[in-house]
Amino acid sequence: MMSLTKEFKTFEQQIEILKSRGLVIEDNQQVIEILKQENYYNIINGYKDLFLNDNKNNKECTTFDEIYSLFLFDRELRSIILKYILLFERDFKTIMSYNFSQKYNIENRVDSYLYPQNYREDYVDVLNFISTVNNIITSKSQKTPYIKHYIQQYGHVPLWVVVNIMSFGNMSFMFKILKDSDKNYITLFYLNRYLKEYDIKNDKIRLKSESFSSGIKILHIARNICAHEERIYNTTFNRMAVNDISNVIDYKISSKLRLIIIFMFLKITLTSKHFSSLKKEILDLFNKFKEKFKVITFDEILKEMGINFRSFVKL
Repeated sequence: MMSLTKEFKTFEQQIEILKSRGLVIEDNQQVIEILKQENYYNIINGYKDLFLNDNKNNKECTTFDEIYSLFLFDRELRSIILKYILLFERDFKTIMSYNFSQKYNIENRVDSYLYPQNYREDYVDVLNFISTVNNIITSKSQKTPYIKHYIQQYGHVPLWVVVNIMSFGNMSFMFKILKDSDKNYITLFYLNRYLKEYDIKNDKIRLKSESFSSGIKILHIARNICAHEERIYNTTFNRMAVNDISNVIDYKISSKLRLIIIFMFLKITLTSKHFSSLKKEILDLFNKFKEKFKVITFDEILKEMGINFRSFVKL
């Protein structure tokens, strides 16, 4: 009969289990201190795969330190990615609220985002979205001073204020239910800014709103991974239409969507100044960790990310 639970193991027992599986541990006490802070499951189960051979055993000479280095690399990678996704999120909320309000705030209807006719004809999704936003406003009406102020002073809250209490997921869904003309307008804004900042003169470059929407979904997934401190370096994204993103920046990717797509989309959607900072931080991270691996190569880690180092430097 299968056991329903795993037995509790002390830190000392965890060390012995790791050693019995061929993992090299040079300083038991140091590893115990790490396990006290970081959790056995998060480190070993989360990052062991690259260090396993075909028989699912640890490769010869695999050390705890090397697995832990991959764990730390991934943590710093998440931190950098989240930082720049948040920059895009702020920018995206600003552009969305500005363009929507400019078009639909007729006769000072600053709550035009609550009117179903201002979205595409998909009333289930549209009404669900409007209900969600109303609930968000209601829940924040007493807790958030500036929301309370607008309600008491004006009786409603304009979109450019509401977006500050909407999640990235809310904004992603709002983009999904926009009319095609509005989606295209926002997508074109980002494409034109990218072309202008990188001084690219090619009127054949196209970015469809479907690809832009896929990029937003990918960032949303990545944001959640980062926020919940889950493993990100070997994340894959399935069933996404991203060919336009690859074509815009002339960067070839494999059929399996890996982490590289995040950097590609951020190159298009961040300002050139912010993307330059992002790339520098990522390259600095690579340089910091590239000599810490012996049993595996750093190129193996980059491969899991879908990154060719030389191509990434030119990105």
